[in-house]
Amino acid sequence: MSTLRTFFYYLINERGVKTDNPCARFNAKNKAGRRPPTYNQAQLDALFTHTDKGEKAVFATLLLTGGRKRELYFLAWRDMDLTAATLRVSGEGKIGFSPKDYEERAIPLPPDVVDLLSDLPRLAEWVFRTATGTG
Repeated sequence: MSTLRTFFYYLINERGVKTDNPCARFNAKNKAGRRPPTYNQAQLDALFTHTDKGEKAVFATLLLTGGRKRELYFLAWRDMDLTAATLRVSGEGKIGFSPKDYEERAIPLPPDVVDLLSDLPRLAEWVFRTATGTG
């Protein structure tokens, strides 16, 4: 947005284009300087007391790995190495998914997450199945 705002000001001020700057009200400092929202321990405790084993594994994996929602949605058992405590984000063989910027990477898994994932049944290709049994 900041780049677009600068470009429009260039067109208006330097090139004499008669238009309003549609990005004039955007304040990049407010957006970029804000810290992302986080959960405190009480909120996490409340969340985990109302989850079953599978839900707890999903939430813990999201929270403790920094993985993106779609990365977990397309997480296959072949991407997991619980012995080495890593998961691999990969688009290999996954129709409709590729990692952000096509960058494959390995994410370390905390011991608590390894324990939760080890207890999950391997009933399908996907680690976290949907209600219909797909990823």
